[in-house]
Amino acid sequence: MAVIPGGPDWASIMTAFGTVGAVVAALGIAVWSERRTDTRLTAERAHSDQQLREERDRADARVQAERDTARAREQLAEAYAVQVSVAAIRREVSRLDNSWVDAGDWQEAPAAVLVNGGQYTITGIDTRFCYPESGQVAGHRTAQRVSSMARLPAPLAGDLSPLTTDLDASVLTPADVGVRFYGEFAEPGARPRVYPVARWTDQWGTRWEHRRGQVRPVQDGEPWRP
Repeated sequence: MAVIPGGPDWASIMTAFGTVGAVVAALGIAVWSERRTDTRLTAERAHSDQQLREERDRADARVQAERDTARAREQLAEAYAVQVSVAAIRREVSRLDNSWVDAGDWQEAPAAVLVNGGQYTITGIDTRFCYPESGQVAGHRTAQRVSSMARLPAPLAGDLSPLTTDLDASVLTPADVGVRFYGEFAEPGARPRVYPVARWTDQWGTRWEHRRGQVRPVQDGEPWRP
């Protein structure tokens, strides 16, 4: 490029422009690189946070599953700790009450005895008597609860009598002796096949049913079946 005397030094100007352009380009590259790095770091942090959340969720789920399993086992053990025994109560029939019976005839009524052998109080205790031959399911006629007072030492229990209500038979603490349910008396001399079905609610709010040595959870209000 020809240099005009007294004119601008175009070479210097072009060199200056080139230098400024290089600086601007370098700055642009640096800014772009920094933004790209920030974006990558932000994405990596977000991915890492997501992984940590998923790992915590999986750990929490495992812990909760272990707790649920342990509680289910404890509930089942507690349910089987409730002892249900079948028995019968007999009474003689007086000819004054029924002139058609022979002297010495008797009547039997089914009985169910519940003992709470678990560690917690059970509530809502109820019993039905099932007659498999007829398919009938009958309610109990009466119930008698023997509370923990029967276990008290004589100096504490002396001169005391337990207060009983209709609700007493529906609750059993581990300290209580148990509760007896009685069904209806059969015809004189008859002894039909019968077995009890008992239900109660554990401390976790689960309703249980005992039938012929087996227990299972049931829903509130589920029909009683023979």
